[in-house]
Amino acid sequence: MDTTSLLPANLSGFLAALGIGLLIGLDRERKNATPGTISPGGLRTFTLATLSGAIAFEVGGTSLLAVVTLAIAAMVIVAYARLANDAPGLTSEVALVLAVLLGGYAMKDAVSAAALAVVAVDAALLVAAADRRAVRISRVVSTRRTCFCRRHEAGEHDQS
Repeated sequence: MDTTSLLPANLSGFLAALGIGLLIGLDRERKNATPGTISPGGLRTFTLATLSGAIAFEVGGTSLLAVVTLAIAAMVIVAYARLANDAPGLTSEVALVLAVLLGGYAMKDAVSAAALAVVAVDAALLVAAADRRAVRISRVVSTRRTCFCRRHEAGEHDQS
């Protein structure tokens, strides 16, 4: 008996969508572990978003995927509006909409969708690291400038 006939032909797409949701969700969970950060989604939310995209594409093609993506985007807008004072950026919100689209794309090309998810997470990590570096540099520059201004006001001029 051929056991492969018992598995759905699109299993790789669903598994890729599941993996993509877990990958992006883990990244966002790590980011949300930082004190003072609030986000509309975590591991479960991103996994459900990618699976929603995959199911939508499988059941209704690109038109249903567009409807589901717009519905998730609307929920993201509402969540962002409620948290706008506490949320410093839009990375998680954009990632949630991207997750739905990648889930749908995984049903068409699982490998490319997974690769795009890895690139998206890596890009977010690189930008976050660059942001942290920029903040540190600006603190150093600000501290040195403040020290210089205080010495200047006190009349401690460097005569060299």
